[in-house]
Amino acid sequence: MAVYFIVADELRRVKIGFSDDPARRFVKVQTDSPCVLRLAAVMDADEEEERRLHRMFAGSCIGGEWFWFSPEIQRLIDSCPYVVPEREPSAQQRLRAIGVSATFASNIVNGVRVPSIPLMLDIYEKTGLRYGLIRNGSPEDIAALRRLLDSSQESVAEEEARAA
Repeated sequence: MAVYFIVADELRRVKIGFSDDPARRFVKVQTDSPCVLRLAAVMDADEEEERRLHRMFAGSCIGGEWFWFSPEIQRLIDSCPYVVPEREPSAQQRLRAIGVSATFASNIVNGVRVPSIPLMLDIYEKTGLRYGLIRNGSPEDIAALRRLLDSSQESVAEEEARAA
């Protein structure tokens, strides 16, 4: 059992709650939230400790289990014996980070769309993710495909230069 702290940085708010599975609870709260949240810390504690913390920060309570994210709460989070490690970005987040639109990233991740070969290679080279033709390819096969694509593009550029 644990007390968790879920922070909405852009709103400067924190949810102090209790759960036997804080990671699962975080996913549920994030799903219901219009803003990005982070699971800032988890402490091994019972429901009585959660109630004690709610009483301690009652002056900062916004409603329910949500509180203004005060320096006192930050100090408490910093002192928690277990701070939740940063999670690896999801596949969709990694695609978005290299400029793929949210919709297209979702479609790729969910198998609705297959990226073009050049995009597949860019995705792999920039994120390590494998989609489409290269899903089961060895690193050597993928490198060979990149060389083939690059030489093909060079040939097209040379032909265009000769034609000009």
